[in-house]
Amino acid sequence: MIIHPLKNLMKMASLATNCTQKLCRCFYNALKVDKNMNYKLLEVFGIELEYMIVDKDSLMVKPIADQVFEEINSGYTNLIENPVVDWSNELVAHVIEIKNNKPEPKIWPLLESFEKEVRRINQELDIYNAQLMPSAMHPFMNPDKETRLWPHENNEIYSSYDRIFGCKGHGWSNLQSLHINISFDSDEEFRKLHSAVRFLLPLVPALSSSSPIVEGKLQETSSSRLGFYLKNQKRIPSIIGKAIPEVIKSNEEYQNKVLEPMYADIRPLDSLEVLQEEWLNSRGAIPKFERGCLEIRLADVQECPQIDLSIALFWVKAIKTLVNEDWITIEEIESLSTDTLREVLELSVKDAEIAKVSQAQYLKCFGFSETASTKDLLKGILDKLNYSEDEMDAKDNLNHLLEIGSLSTRIKKAIDHGQSMQSVYQKLCSALAEGNFFEN
Repeated sequence: MIIHPLKNLMKMASLATNCTQKLCRCFYNALKVDKNMNYKLLEVFGIELEYMIVDKDSLMVKPIADQVFEEINSGYTNLIENPVVDWSNELVAHVIEIKNNKPEPKIWPLLESFEKEVRRINQELDIYNAQLMPSAMHPFMNPDKETRLWPHENNEIYSSYDRIFGCKGHGWSNLQSLHINISFDSDEEFRKLHSAVRFLLPLVPALSSSSPIVEGKLQETSSSRLGFYLKNQKRIPSIIGKAIPEVIKSNEEYQNKVLEPMYADIRPLDSLEVLQEEWLNSRGAIPKFERGCLEIRLADVQECPQIDLSIALFWVKAIKTLVNEDWITIEEIESLSTDTLREVLELSVKDAEIAKVSQAQYLKCFGFSETASTKDLLKGILDKLNYSEDEMDAKDNLNHLLEIGSLSTRIKKAIDHGQSMQSVYQKLCSALAEGNFFEN
């Protein structure tokens, strides 16, 4: 999701440059951005949701996104444009992403449009005996055998990723997420936003984990997606760092300490510079300075847009309290070490809302002196937030989510109570189609 006009797109000559231009033009055209608009801190937002295409009966992946797009647009394309929420392709052909096509000042009013597009996609998939499936990982997929990369526009980029990292793996071809994009303008605004998000990132999986099954086997890890994601850049570690971003206070500092070293590390494997762009960065939150936004990437996608937008709104409101220094200063949250935050993140990835946090410096920020669960910390944040009257459904959803547990917890409970994995994931498909919570 692009928040700010793209700058310096037209580098000339070379295959790599052409690849990058195609990708950036795709983003630009999808968003109908006002070239003269600079959005301020937390002024506008973008939401991206990814879903799998599966067979209605077997629930196995169906890599037919390109066929669906061709049918609608009378030719291969990577974008279906709509009034509010567009459809786009992803790395693999069994995933469709939906996203608002221009920056929006409010998140919750987007719900109707996201739900509408889910219904429309399911209608288009019906002729293929297919449907959308939610959750962050397909429970049965064998990526070595079933991965089909997107074969059309921007394929040079996907092929480069595959050549360098090998994309036939769960951390590449079997992961679906919620991305939250938040606007900023100046270095001062970037510092506040980046620091606030960095502080909250360890708790994102505690609320959003939805991937407890890998290749038909129940895992101990609540967010198996993040378990794989945190390792999928091991060939070039600087691309992801520690997932929790470093403390950085300006665009220039970010270029010098993060982006340029990352580009230098991949350059021997990417001589045509296909991948040396801001989007190569795989940290849990990444700034896109050319577009004036920061993207949060650690949230597993939920069972339906209602829950994802409720979660997105929760984090945006929490970030707002932090940038306003309502309960802690920017300097205090910047004093937390990246290692400490990474430790809390790993706890959340494994145990979601029941994870026990004992990192004293982190707990102190929430007013706890001893061990607390991530659920306790999330409740403490929710108590600090103000919701308008027209957002109360979103707040109710958050309270209900904290009461019944993460989607990963509910999937595990349903299976522990004797439901088959097939039955559970059929119910998840129904929850997405109907826009309801999955209740185990």
